[in-house]
Amino acid sequence: MMALLFILRVAAALTVLGVSGLLGLWVGPDLEAVVAPVLRDQRVDHVDRFDGGARACWTWRLGKVRTAEAVDAGWTIRAGDRIYPYQRVVRVADSFEDGNALVARPVRPGQWTRKCIDVPPDLWGRPFRITGFVEYRTALTGALWTVRQPAAEVSVP
Repeated sequence: MMALLFILRVAAALTVLGVSGLLGLWVGPDLEAVVAPVLRDQRVDHVDRFDGGARACWTWRLGKVRTAEAVDAGWTIRAGDRIYPYQRVVRVADSFEDGNALVARPVRPGQWTRKCIDVPPDLWGRPFRITGFVEYRTALTGALWTVRQPAAEVSVP
């Protein structure tokens, strides 16, 4: 009887540990993004259209406050109820003159990058928004998960 009770206790403890671990992996990335973000003080300015509205450009200002390597980034155009997912964004100029500025950006405030995106023809001359994210692998938790952080939203008039 004592052996059965011991086995039940061990099984219960392992179940609690397993559920706690899975819960940590599920909640951990979102919690880390809120408590310890990689980017702070994000804002957008100098939003312009070129080539008759076929191209939109903006300057994204940010401060990187933690060492982390970017592993993914995505940009989506939103106009009313329509979504144009994962549009190609081109870096035109940057305060960090490395060709791999998104991945290798150093930790420091006051950085900027000039980005441009090709606008779908049905949005030429119409207002829209650009939303984006950058996903980071941090030194502390990078072996367990990546941290997805939203980029500053761009409003194109």
